[in-house]
Amino acid sequence: MTPKIRCFEVTTTVETHGQAEKLSRGILQKRLAACVQIIACQSWYHWQGQLEQAEEFKLLLKTSEEVHAELIEYIEKHHPYDTPEMLTLPVIHANASYLAWLISELKH
Repeated sequence: MTPKIRCFEVTTTVETHGQAEKLSRGILQKRLAACVQIIACQSWYHWQGQLEQAEEFKLLLKTSEEVHAELIEYIEKHHPYDTPEMLTLPVIHANASYLAWLISELKH
């Protein structure tokens, strides 16, 4: 099933579990995402000419096209990193009941 309403999964990472919880709570209170999953992960990347490794927490945020821009603005304003990862992937399949729930939980 292709969603009639465009939905997205937005990904960002933070350094600590506390930062992940704080960012998630603010986003959910403003109803910019219906769900946030927090996943511990190990990241490897180049930063300022050096190969870096860090333990991070990945946030997977489920949102709609209607509030996506506001979600991105919120993350940019409240994210603890100077250069936060913010990747948006389109949802190409969602079961109808989950999609209905997702939309019902977002800002209207």
